[in-house]
Amino acid sequence: MSLEAFVEKPDSTTAQAVLDSGSLSSGNSGMFLLRAETYLGAAREFQPACLEAAGRHMAEATQDMDFIRRTGTGLLLMPADSLTMR
Repeated sequence: MSLEAFVEKPDSTTAQAVLDSGSLSSGNSGMFLLRAETYLGAAREFQPACLEAAGRHMAEATQDMDFIRRTGTGLLLMPADSLTMR
């Protein structure tokens, strides 16, 4: 199997055409394997608003025994951008 193309978030017409063709054999799970410091460094450089919103969100969280309860409004400030690693 070889990769012929990758389309990030295709419009609904294109997505439906790919599904209807039956040629879709795999999908992107959106998982990344990297050190936290690498991710945070990239976020600091390229997505500071995202990093700030995440920090605010975690600052508003509370600890309940072994659980972190994420409440508050910090996550609502998270930009609706996707992460692309190259």
